[in-house]
Amino acid sequence: MKLKTYIAIFGTMILLFTHTTQILVAQQNSEKHIPEIWYMGMNDADKPMLFMKSVGVGDTVLVLHGGFGAEHSYLHDMVEPLTDEYHIVLFDQRGSLRSPAADSLLTFQHLVEDIEWIRQELKVEKLTLLGHSMGTFLAMAYADAYPGHVKNLVLVGALKPALRTQEGITDVSQLQRQMFNMAANYLNSRPEVGKMLRENNIDVENLDRLTYKQRTDNWRINFASANIYDVSKWKQVNGGMALYNGRSGSLLGSSSPEIFDYTNSIREADFPVTVINGDHDFINFDVLSYEELYPEADIPENTFPTWSDYKAELPRLEVFSIEKAGHNPWVDQPDEVKRLLLQGLSRK
Repeated sequence: MKLKTYIAIFGTMILLFTHTTQILVAQQNSEKHIPEIWYMGMNDADKPMLFMKSVGVGDTVLVLHGGFGAEHSYLHDMVEPLTDEYHIVLFDQRGSLRSPAADSLLTFQHLVEDIEWIRQELKVEKLTLLGHSMGTFLAMAYADAYPGHVKNLVLVGALKPALRTQEGITDVSQLQRQMFNMAANYLNSRPEVGKMLRENNIDVENLDRLTYKQRTDNWRINFASANIYDVSKWKQVNGGMALYNGRSGSLLGSSSPEIFDYTNSIREADFPVTVINGDHDFINFDVLSYEELYPEADIPENTFPTWSDYKAELPRLEVFSIEKAGHNPWVDQPDEVKRLLLQGLSRK
């Protein structure tokens, strides 16, 4: 057989081997992105069933969704870019869409204990917790109750670690809720929100004449406007409506602590805390002064500390504010959120 023939055969074999290897790698990558679904409490009559979903490979990260009574699926776009490097575990908290529970089993403390239950099931000595919104509050509450079982906290759209304000101000929790609502109203009233409604043929002066789809779009645009900076991305904001259990939310919210301070337990446990917020987050709206944001409320400037104010108390705290991003910053700035999440999750 001539040398040229050998070379041709050898080249063909290399091509076939390379192609086969590419197929196998593609199959492996595809398989690790197929979610596994199971139910905590399966066949245990004395336990609620929690809907669980995991995807990806690597160190385990337990994700805590926001909103008492809400559910996990709106976070898919945030965590999907992490699955090449981490084993992401999501679940619907008890009382939420896929994890129904009796009213008597719906307390904030139950939510905290569920995290410990899941940790034991996953056989992870120390958890990395990735929380969003109210899930950040739950993450800090778990860290307060079980500091020895926390490895890392990464908090997105984060509530503060303590409810503090200036001396002489009463009804602190009520004032905080008022400020959240006023910031959300400010975001809802932006000119670009009205422009987006008009572009989608939504006449807000005649809602009863709209089709059901238009009414739904009206709700979704307004919901999105409170949660993202770029309202043109409103179709990328999920959650709410049929995915939200208002009764469970009310029961769980009413049992949560109104006055709290988790700074001591976080500092003494000595694990890293990474906070990632949008600069137009209604929970952390630091881009405007109080006078600009709350012009009619007469709220004293700097009534509540910012996350950066806690750096002196929490030496292992890192705080990032993403420009032109809202409460769901991964919708506004996905690349930057991915970068900061990977940075936060890798901290030791």
